[in-house]
Amino acid sequence: MGGVHGDKREALRRFTKTVKENYWLTRRLAVENDERYYTAADAVELGEELGIPVVFDYYHHVLNPSNFDIDKLSEKPGEVPYLNFTYRLLQTKAVPSENTETT
Repeated sequence: MGGVHGDKREALRRFTKTVKENYWLTRRLAVENDERYYTAADAVELGEELGIPVVFDYYHHVLNPSNFDIDKLSEKPGEVPYLNFTYRLLQTKAVPSENTETT
């Protein structure tokens, strides 16, 4: 998503503008959370807005975590916790790894 250069919102705006002006990029581009500036939540939000895949990097998430509201981790009270951003991540055309278990 590029360097922040002191203003994360402006950097995201520039990135979004560039991709929207060059639609062909959506066929070649994916975004990923990083260890310093962009969280997984940032990447998913951008992926949803631009319709591009998102790569979730667990190591980067450990170093630069997204903040999750514990009360919003389940779809319904009493169910096994389900991260909303994980669902959103999968909706951005992300491809699960071959080692992902299915239920």
